[in-house]
Amino acid sequence: SIGTYQFIITDINNCVDSNTVTINSESNININNSINRVSCRGFCDGSIDLVINGGINPYTINWFGFDPAFLCEGDVYFEVSDGIGCLFSDTFQVTAPDSITLQINQSSSQLEAIATGGLPPYQFEWFNNTGFSSNNQIIPIINNGFYYCVVIDQNNCQSDTASFNYSDVWINDEDNVIFVIYPNPAEHSFVIETDLDKKSKLEIYMINSLGQNILLEKNSAILGKYSKHVDVTNKSSGICILKLIIDDTSYYHKIVIK
Repeated sequence: SIGTYQFIITDINNCVDSNTVTINSESNININNSINRVSCRGFCDGSIDLVINGGINPYTINWFGFDPAFLCEGDVYFEVSDGIGCLFSDTFQVTAPDSITLQINQSSSQLEAIATGGLPPYQFEWFNNTGFSSNNQIIPIINNGFYYCVVIDQNNCQSDTASFNYSDVWINDEDNVIFVIYPNPAEHSFVIETDLDKKSKLEIYMINSLGQNILLEKNSAILGKYSKHVDVTNKSSGICILKLIIDDTSYYHKIVIK
């Protein structure tokens, strides 16, 4: 095998001599590679270029079924053989950017698209069933119904379409006491908002399917903007009734828990 060896010769008279000898390879294949990662998670547009040095021409490359111009994410194996049958084998990894994930959050009368993964900066494409469209990250809520958003990153990779079903509930009376309740239906939580122009006593109850009044809020001095976040994660799916009392006046509204 390739290497440097020492040998010793002893004759019949016990005379001794020694020396070293180096054995070189006639074929010493060396590979340099340039790997191009996959542009989007799930695509197969990665590639590799090999530069072969050493060895004896001609070279043969065995890709074991891989196409070096259209590689998917993962490990790729190859083997190079030269003109005298010497072999070189190696493994390399083709990587891909993280998938683009998208969620839509509501803040009062606006929706915000939150994207992660991929390669920023992002382009946002909003639309709904009424012809609304926007390329902003934050959009105003203009009507009830479904809002949809798609995110495209710098590599033109696209997220799955995210949707948000907006259903505002407005409760008002002649005294301009207005409650806003959203979202409805509610999966994990909902928000109750109001804006009172005079100091008032506020009580909020949730009436369940058994007719029980569950107290959510009791405050004797509410003035101005008020917001209540109600967690329904551990509530059973179904229809509940909200009972909101301002001073001595009661308001009722149905809310659906998914």
